Amino acid sequence: MQIMSLNLAERLTMGIIRGILNAKVSGFTEQTLQEAIHNNTNLWGNTPENLRNQIQGLKNKFETHFNKYIENITTELLLEWLKKDQKHLYQVIQSTPENHAWFDRQVQTYINHIKNI
Repeated sequence: MQIMSLNLAERLTMGIIRGILNAKVSGFTEQTLQEAIHNNTNLWGNTPENLRNQIQGLKNKFETHFNKYIENITTELLLEWLKKDQKHLYQVIQSTPENHAWFDRQVQTYINHIKNI
């Protein structure tokens, strides 16, 4: 039973995190993302209430597993998702070391944001 919960927790957690990532970047074009990088804009700002509730519900139900999966969120994983879901933005981030460093800072902020919901 614990293995089933672990897989369910992982799928739900990763699905919600991937959904938040896509929601946060979906309005960006290559140009507006480059401007956000140049201005060191924080992507995460506010998380919509419905997503906050989903995250909180997962944390309550699968707390130990949820925390484990949050710790496994990396810049590389989010870049892999962007490469599949938002290829044009992935290319902007990968285009220079400075852009990649900005995205890495965003990932760390994102992880901390989710942990504190």
